[in-house]
Amino acid sequence: MLKDSSNGKFSLIGFDKFPLVVYAICMLGFAITSASNYPGLMTPDSDFQFLQASSLSFSDWHPPIMALVWSALLNIVDGPLGMLFLFGALYWGSFALIAKSMGGRSKQAAALLLAFAFCPFSINFVGTIWKDVFVFVFFLFGLSIIVRSHFNGVLLKRRAAVFLVFIFATGALARHNAILSGMVLSVLCLTYTKNGTVKGFPRFVFIALNAMILFSVIFAGMFFTIDHFAKPEKKYASSSLFVYDLVGVSIRSKEYLLPKSESFNVENIKTCYENKGWDKVWASCPQLIDELNMNGDWKQLRGYWISAIAKYPTLYLKHRLYHFTSFFDPAWLVFNSEPTKINKDFGFKRSIFFNTMESYIKGAASAPGVSIFFTNGFWVLLNLFMVAYCFVRCSKKFEKNDIFLLLISLSGLAYSGPLILGGVAPDFRYVYWSIGSSIIFISFALSMSERKKTGGFPV
Repeated sequence: MLKDSSNGKFSLIGFDKFPLVVYAICMLGFAITSASNYPGLMTPDSDFQFLQASSLSFSDWHPPIMALVWSALLNIVDGPLGMLFLFGALYWGSFALIAKSMGGRSKQAAALLLAFAFCPFSINFVGTIWKDVFVFVFFLFGLSIIVRSHFNGVLLKRRAAVFLVFIFATGALARHNAILSGMVLSVLCLTYTKNGTVKGFPRFVFIALNAMILFSVIFAGMFFTIDHFAKPEKKYASSSLFVYDLVGVSIRSKEYLLPKSESFNVENIKTCYENKGWDKVWASCPQLIDELNMNGDWKQLRGYWISAIAKYPTLYLKHRLYHFTSFFDPAWLVFNSEPTKINKDFGFKRSIFFNTMESYIKGAASAPGVSIFFTNGFWVLLNLFMVAYCFVRCSKKFEKNDIFLLLISLSGLAYSGPLILGGVAPDFRYVYWSIGSSIIFISFALSMSERKKTGGFPV
């Protein structure tokens, strides 16, 4: 075994073993998540989208994009297994590509990234068939190509850049709060094209505007194409947010701001309300939802909502701040421990692998000093801090590395930030991409510190 002192690589006749180690670790990770989640974990949300994928009959309560992809995989293998392998392949394949690329500059940073991939707050959802995971793995895959370009010092071709924007748009179609995040990642993508080389802030603004236009065109084209052919039934899912906000503002204003009701008033509506959100409304006051549907008011709640905010803006903000406090409580559903009947019909059993994974994640979520990582608020504040830090750095110098860190942190904040005003529950899965952007940010920042020790950095 020889050591090349010029680049710090251990090699045998010039052969670098590090990529093989990365691939072996990620293959082991793929095997672990496949075995522990076999044949793919499902919840009622997963069941709903599986039925859409099977019948090709859609509704907009869950955007159809994941069901359409699932439907294609059902032609290969029935049930959730195809989605399990897709999620696992994109997750571990992307981490392998990022770690291999990063390892050429800093093996410590690459090792940290791989350790993050196995952390309980990262690995916990890989095998659950959720649109949140769909967003995560598509964003991660697209980002891995950009990271490879960065560390190899190779610019993206225009066709490759358009393809990556298409990948980001595909992920963003699965969750409404992912749209801004996908747009930010598209801006990052175009900074790695021949015409996207950043030479000062004005040039960056020009690139960003072009990227946002490109993303918007691709996203809108995909959205309207899917809407035209899938014809999803309109369920007015946004009304769950409107109901929750109207209840909260009604209680604070002492004025009943929802459509007139025979069963509810400003006093007894208090039983429908808590800081955790919408779930309390439908769980404790299902008759309110039934009444809104029967009277046709469920479809008309947007007008009531706008009027309430316009009349009581301060009380509305107090209500949303009250909801934000739930982000710092232990998050809901850090691991799916209760697969559905459909899941069991497709072969789910409590294996030793599943039980071990469950113990690993739930044990970490309840461990002193570690449980903070299983609150939504931690990741929202971490992303906010990272964005602020990057703005300060970019105000002093505007280099490629700082732009990368700024945009990756901004993508995480753009994903979780809208939940402060538009969130209806503190489910841990709702900040999943914010977690992903954070661990890549930290690993990349470490590789930058290694650059200062060794000199040079491929851009």
